[in-house]
Amino acid sequence: MKKVLFAAFAALLLCSCGNSDTDLQYFPFQSERDGKWGMISADGDVLFENEFKSECSLTVAMRDRFWVKYEGEGYGEYYYKLFKAAKRPDAVTNDRYSQVGDFIEDVAPVVKKDGGIQFIDRDGKLAFKLEKVNGKRVVTCTNFINGYAVFNTDENRAGLIDTKGKVIIEPKKYILLGPVSDGRLLAIDKKYEDSYGDDRKFTILNVKGEELSTFSFSKFERFSSLFYNGLLAAAKEDKGWGFINDKAEWVVPATSKIKGLMEPGTGPFDRYVNYNDDLCIFKGEDGYGVYNISKGEVVLKAKFDMLDFADKSGKLLWAENERGKYDLINLEGETVGECDAKNIHFFYGDVAFVKEGSHSWIAVDKKGKEQKLKDLNGKALEIYNLDFNTGSASVSSEKE
Repeated sequence: MKKVLFAAFAALLLCSCGNSDTDLQYFPFQSERDGKWGMISADGDVLFENEFKSECSLTVAMRDRFWVKYEGEGYGEYYYKLFKAAKRPDAVTNDRYSQVGDFIEDVAPVVKKDGGIQFIDRDGKLAFKLEKVNGKRVVTCTNFINGYAVFNTDENRAGLIDTKGKVIIEPKKYILLGPVSDGRLLAIDKKYEDSYGDDRKFTILNVKGEELSTFSFSKFERFSSLFYNGLLAAAKEDKGWGFINDKAEWVVPATSKIKGLMEPGTGPFDRYVNYNDDLCIFKGEDGYGVYNISKGEVVLKAKFDMLDFADKSGKLLWAENERGKYDLINLEGETVGECDAKNIHFFYGDVAFVKEGSHSWIAVDKKGKEQKLKDLNGKALEIYNLDFNTGSASVSSEKE
């Protein structure tokens, strides 16, 4: 899994969207080259096989729903339809959409061709529209992150809604709102619309829109866009990384031991990959290691080229070996599972799917042992291709 060190606030709205790891249920797979698509569970059980043509693209299933992307009539055109994740995956409705988000909550953002932003429920019924707020056209909206979605109007103002479509923060005061994490979010006031660099200031809000603190961009060399356990990772020039609270005060002082930190992650694919309870993956002088935030100490020496938590326990990790492949290790740095995998994924269920060859996937347990999977006829299952597609992190209005 690729590591991305924190960038500044500009990429806030491109963060992963989601908050519930338990709702990530099934993954699209093909058992042979150019074969039809099926779905397999996070525990390695086949839900259905050979149902959708190879030209289609399927998203992962969340809350018993997934999207299928079809080629449309004409070059470069396509559309999405909503399906139920079942042994007989019937279409929920015949509606076609040009943009879709996932069912991270019980509603998902969608856009029909030449239409505005809407949210539908799992039955495909309209839950609410988000085409205008206070008479201003809504041009973009994120999917839900921890129960809230950020939208922007055509006047360059940002607002916040809940899952019922209620406007929590009006699109008046801020030109940018970040994703909600731990009941907090970052914002830029409209008074700094024409300011850049050190002249800009950032405000920390709670989800009621109350301002908790304001700090200048120049106060920190870099900082995260997401809070984790009430703290925000930040870097001090020539001092390394540490953690601040929502008053922009240092709680864990910046230390030269930490050269870089990763975003906490909010989505089902990355929620526990970089952070687990008090532990986080950090970059040191000689590679990646594990840091205990509350104790302010290194738990696993930074000596690995790549490192990810492998499950929610925080005690099992994927580490890149000397051959550029991945094995399972513990917090003492000891190898507990020799997988030698080219590509790896988190243990969303009882198994983790890892890639052995160019087109060869297997399931392994937490000791790195291959688990023999069976198809619906009880025969050995071959996985040629496994996809982890999701819907869009944000959608845009197509309505003039």
